[in-house]
Amino acid sequence: MEEEWRMGELYIITGPPGIGKTTVSRLLADRKPKSAFIDGDDIYYLVHSGVTKPWSLDNHLEVFWENIISLINNFTKKGYDTVFNYICMPEDIMRMQNRLENTRIHVCVLIANQEVLINRDQLRQVKHQMGERSVSLLNEFMNQDFESRFYLDSSDLTPQETVDIILSGNKYILNNGGSHGILSR
Repeated sequence: MEEEWRMGELYIITGPPGIGKTTVSRLLADRKPKSAFIDGDDIYYLVHSGVTKPWSLDNHLEVFWENIISLINNFTKKGYDTVFNYICMPEDIMRMQNRLENTRIHVCVLIANQEVLINRDQLRQVKHQMGERSVSLLNEFMNQDFESRFYLDSSDLTPQETVDIILSGNKYILNNGGSHGILSR
């Protein structure tokens, strides 16, 4: 019997550096029978010469977003549930939503208290530790105009428990392949 084809769904896992985006995203992708995992850092650092930090004025985020959207579109059209993690602000998510019109999008903004975030950041390889930048971005995420339902405080959760919550209902669905908003009203 032939398996019925369906469009893949997109899971956007975002939050400050060190929060656990990559760990949670990998576990989430593992739970899907047909999945793709896209780590935004891997795509950003495909640029070999002239690479700058994403927060620098001379960054290459325009080509980064074009590549991300193309990859997501290619995978979801072939039925892969795609898990993407990166530091995404509401305007980034709206850009993806506008370009991925027929894709069901789930959004989860991972947060934690500052002590937990600092501890998690210190568990990363030294070259990946962000120190105070993690706390600064945590505060920036808390001040964004995301609808409150997209936030998930993972301070007291294991990565597996975090994935269970993301998959346990419709709370994190941004849309059903149509257009709905990411911002609070």
